[in-house]
Amino acid sequence: MNNESISHEEMMHTLRVFFAILLPKETQVHLFRSLKILQHIMPAEYIRWVHVEKMHITLQFLGNIPQEQLMAVTESVRTAIKNVPTFQLVFGPLEWFPNLRHPKILSVSVQPQATLAMLADTIGSSLIALNIPIETRPFRGHLTLGRLIRRGMRYELLETIKKTAVPAVTVNKIHLIESRSEKGWQNYYPLAEFKLDSS
Repeated sequence: MNNESISHEEMMHTLRVFFAILLPKETQVHLFRSLKILQHIMPAEYIRWVHVEKMHITLQFLGNIPQEQLMAVTESVRTAIKNVPTFQLVFGPLEWFPNLRHPKILSVSVQPQATLAMLADTIGSSLIALNIPIETRPFRGHLTLGRLIRRGMRYELLETIKKTAVPAVTVNKIHLIESRSEKGWQNYYPLAEFKLDSS
């Protein structure tokens, strides 16, 4: 869906939503500690840091969709992923996303990528069946820590910290989340929870 073609009247009845994995409080505590270390190393004028309570792993971004379509989306995805088993999410090294040559985001790599991609694809297939367009670029799961807002930083500073000390976590559910722009910030509001198969 082309957001630029949405009229003001239509915007009043649409929600900007995405599917994502949210992180438990214990993981947020570990990420907060890692973030403090990074903030001492990397100049604040180059990176806008993400608040730990807002950190997530995006699986599918829908953009603006009509509010009345939410129920169909929810039911379709719930059915599609009900047999997807729970899995362990492992946090790896820090990395520039999408790559070092064109860095836009400072992120933590996550594994298993194959499982995350399968989950994203399952959700995506459900959305396509509802005629909702999805991202066409290859999926690569990551956890955003901060976004570059200015060029010129020495990107090799990242080499001073090879790995974040964040324990693995069991993923047993995902969420449909609304993104709202409020007072210059993006705030996130979970709309629905989808449990994975723990049997």
